[in-house]
Amino acid sequence: MLVFLIVVATVAIGLIAAYQFWKHNEAARLVSESRVIATRKGPVEFAMIGDARATVLVIHGSPGGYDQGTLLARRAIEPGLRFIAVSRPGYLRTPLVVGRTPEEQGDAYAALLDALGISKAAIIAISGGGPSALQFCLRHPDRCWGLVLVSALAARWSYAEQLRSSSFVTRVLVSGLQRQPVMNLFIMTVSCWPSLLALISRMSGTDQELRQRLFADAENMELTQEALRCTCMMSYRRTGLDNDLRQFAELPAYPVAQIVAPTLVLHGTADKNVRFEHAAYASRFIPGARLVAVRGADHSLYITHKEKIWPAMSEFLKVTRPPEDEASTTCGR
Repeated sequence: MLVFLIVVATVAIGLIAAYQFWKHNEAARLVSESRVIATRKGPVEFAMIGDARATVLVIHGSPGGYDQGTLLARRAIEPGLRFIAVSRPGYLRTPLVVGRTPEEQGDAYAALLDALGISKAAIIAISGGGPSALQFCLRHPDRCWGLVLVSALAARWSYAEQLRSSSFVTRVLVSGLQRQPVMNLFIMTVSCWPSLLALISRMSGTDQELRQRLFADAENMELTQEALRCTCMMSYRRTGLDNDLRQFAELPAYPVAQIVAPTLVLHGTADKNVRFEHAAYASRFIPGARLVAVRGADHSLYITHKEKIWPAMSEFLKVTRPPEDEASTTCGR
């Protein structure tokens, strides 16, 4: 019995040490891969990829941070484009005071462009980044040369209703994973044993075909792990997530028919997180919007159906990109 207790204690100490080491490295990574700039709305955290003149803002979902934006940007990178992945207010190092509402967040994106001396940008919104991206287009039409919505919210959305429509196993998993130590341990574990992801996916009732696509190859597995990593260190993201859930439950109907920027809407028809109705609404009322409805795809369509998503996004940005002289104009600030 004494030997058994010694072994258990040794393993426990080792796991605690490994967890603390992993958490320290993750915290250091989040700081080292971004920067914070002072804007007229307050400090905004971002990461920049590429040095071209034409700029694309990448707006993360809920939860998330600039790191989720860079995950997308690194795969959407095109010659002649510069991607700026932003941490929305309440996430990582952008304080909530910068902008609680989607309207205020849209203004913060314009303030960030001002601080960087950039006159205009396209904007890509992932999931919960949709409302603030729509507001950027509505409130600053002269600053936006293109809009891409990826599985994005375009109308009111209730977290409580979302949970009620989920399976019992999913509700238990979501409840547990929202706790920072549980989520961190989970992400640390799947980085060592990726096969655990497939097991969790099966337990949560994910469609078999989607599971096969999600873990079809090494690249998909890596993308899935990276996407999960963008939700770790929840204490750094909790303020933003809690604010998002309050804001999304009270969203008014936006006058999206007033959006003048060329628009691309990418959405899976089987999305259970942000239902396809959001894409149908945006593509129906935004003038000239192009809808790419990926049949059978869920919320992770940029992983499971990347062969459709990335080319569509790349072609859209290539076609809508402003002329070189216009793209290079700065605000002089």
